[in-house]
This record gives sequence, C-alpha cells and structure tokens, in this order.
Amino acid sequence: MITTVARAAADQQGQADFIRTNATWFRYFTKLLFVGDDWITLTGHCGESGAAASIDMLNCEYPGMLNVARIAEIAGDPDWRAQCLYRAARRMVATTARLTFKYYAIEAGFISHRPELIYGTGFTENGYDYRFGAASRTPSYHLFDMSQGIPPKLFPLYGTYTPQEISSYFRTFVIPYLYQKNGTFQQDHKMLNIALHSSAMSQEEKIKALNACLRQKTLLQKLSRDYPGMTLPSNIAMALDSIYGKIRVFDSRDVDIRDLEFDPAAKRLKLELRTGRTPSLILSSDLPPADSRFKRSDDGRIRLPLSPETEQRFEIQLKQD
Repeated sequence: MITTVARAAADQQGQADFIRTNATWFRYFTKLLFVGDDWITLTGHCGESGAAASIDMLNCEYPGMLNVARIAEIAGDPDWRAQCLYRAARRMVATTARLTFKYYAIEAGFISHRPELIYGTGFTENGYDYRFGAASRTPSYHLFDMSQGIPPKLFPLYGTYTPQEISSYFRTFVIPYLYQKNGTFQQDHKMLNIALHSSAMSQEEKIKALNACLRQKTLLQKLSRDYPGMTLPSNIAMALDSIYGKIRVFDSRDVDIRDLEFDPAAKRLKLELRTGRTPSLILSSDLPPADSRFKRSDDGRIRLPLSPETEQRFEIQLKQD
C-alpha cells in the first residue's frame, strides 16, 4: 500500500522529489521484502500469522515489487531497480502458478481433481491448497484482491502468461455467480471489478452488472464504511474504465495532474495540470483526436505540448467509434 501511494505521488502528481528525498527510508522500509524471499514465503505468505496460502497477500507481491522497482528508478539506483525486477519475476512464478500448478499435481498423482473445476492459492503445511466453486466476496477465494484494493498489474500478468487459464477462471468461477436465480446481483464491488475485466462479457453485460451492483443500496451502505469502504471508489472507477475507458495517461514526468475528466458519451477529455522544469505527458488513446493539433502515433500515443513551470489546460475531442 505504501509503495502504491509513493508511486502514484511520483508518477501521477509529479512529486518524484518525495522519493528522491526519502530514498534511504524506502530502502530500509522495503528490506523485509528482500530477506523474506524464499519460495515457501512467496507461495504461502502470512507465515507470521500461521495463515499460509492467504491468497490476498500473494496478490500484492508482484505489483508491490514493481512499485519498488519504479521507486528505485526514480531514486537513480539501477542496481536496486535490477534486483527489484528479478524479485518481481520470482513473484510472477508464484502468482501465475495458482492457475497452472494443478496440471503438475495431477500428472504427478498428487491430486485427482478435474483441472477445470479447481484453482490454487498457495502452499500450506499440508501441501498446495485449492479452491472449488464460486469465487466469492471473501478475499481468500479469488486471484486479484489484496483486501485494500486490486492491483491493476495483475490483469495483464494473467492475460499475458496464463491467458487460457484466466479466461477459464472468469467463465467458471466468477461470471456464473454474479446473480441470484431471481436476477439480483449478489456479489460486491471487488467481484464486479474482476468480472468486468473478462473478455467473456459483452459491453451490454458489463453495463448491466455495473448498474445491478450500484442498485444494491443496503450492500453499498455496508461497503462504504471505513473498511472495506476504502476500496469502493477504486473498484468502481476500474469497472467504469473497463467499460468506457478510451484514453489514459501513459507516461507522466515532472507534471502535477490537478484534474482529469473524460466524458465517455461525448468522447471528450479535459485536463488541468501544473508543470515542472522538464515536463512530459504522453496519453494512450484507443481513438484518434479530432483536433489535428494533437498527433496520435501508430501505437496510440499522444504527446501533449507542455511548457515548463506553468499551469495548463487541455480539452481533447476524440473521434467517435
């Protein structure tokens, strides 16, 4: 959580000096991540509480180490960054293994389950732990939430290295359990966010699920309390982005983004920012700009014309689909 906030402050609010000034503290603070790096810790975690295979803890290991790698990059320490990327790669193995380890276990004769009916969480004192049935609201039963939110880096990780398995996970353990038999939405904002990142759901199905979740007033009141209320805005925002998001910040340097608003119906982006001495801001857009002043590259990148040490406002109209 701390590395996520630090990275957001640097990359989104242009406060990279916060990391540079406190680089020694960040090295000290993240030291535990480097000494508790054995395979059992990575696959089981929560060893200090005896709750091995606590899946929500492992969900933040890989994204968290990528955050530290970015902190090291900002601090100007290439050796520290390289070590972080190596550690992140180790965490990739433990994270994606929850979808693939079952094949080895079945082939070796350790378990006799049908592979399409299970997914793993991690190692316990009694061996590898598996889950059956619905991926419910309980964080220990799904592959994304880490109790305080869902790290966005997990979606491309699974999609890149275990595309068939994560697609099957969505279709088997998530989507069929969104509604009760009478059509009432029975999950929460975490499961809504997770489900809406599946390509197995159409645009209309995603909008239906979003509206069904937001209509549950009693549930939303419960979810708006201190915890898990802290996760409600981010999950709804990510759900909205998965439906309507057409343009995003790709690379922000020495820029303090004060306000950023996208109207999905009008396909219009409004942006207010304050620049530093050497500012740079690149957007990633699914659609080309209607205004020829903004050039979009073949890979969808739009570099905004920025002036140093000033306040600037932009309004970018995108072409319709």
